[in-house]
Amino acid sequence: MSLPLLLRGVSLFHVALPIIWIAMLLRWGYDRHAFWAQTLLLWVTLIVTFALTDPEENINWVFMPEETGWPMPELAWLVAYMITVPFVIHWPLHKLYSRYLSIADAIICVFLEVVLWLSRVAEQTRSRRELDQWSDGSQAVQLRDSLSN
Repeated sequence: MSLPLLLRGVSLFHVALPIIWIAMLLRWGYDRHAFWAQTLLLWVTLIVTFALTDPEENINWVFMPEETGWPMPELAWLVAYMITVPFVIHWPLHKLYSRYLSIADAIICVFLEVVLWLSRVAEQTRSRRELDQWSDGSQAVQLRDSLSN
């Protein structure tokens, strides 16, 4: 079956998607509670796909035994698939992200704390200079002169 060129071109989002995911993970970090949320989302997606799609389309591989001719009942495949994917794909990635992105998160948090501290010090220094200028009277005289004009 030959697919139209436009349809094949649209499927190129699969190339950019992992790059976008990594950029988002590096920017916002990884939530350590994500494993259960992504597993639940996967299960809902697979069940809905199994219930509402045509077996000939085999979206999300929920009808793999039928397509390949394996002697396995469809529901048994679905259950095995729902158990295997979280523990073979999601769990190792979860451990990897939790370990390495938490270190990156810690470094970023320390960096941001230093930047915030430096900005507070700069603000206090500027406030002291302004207060010193007001206390020597030069700005008060300028304000009085500008109001009198």
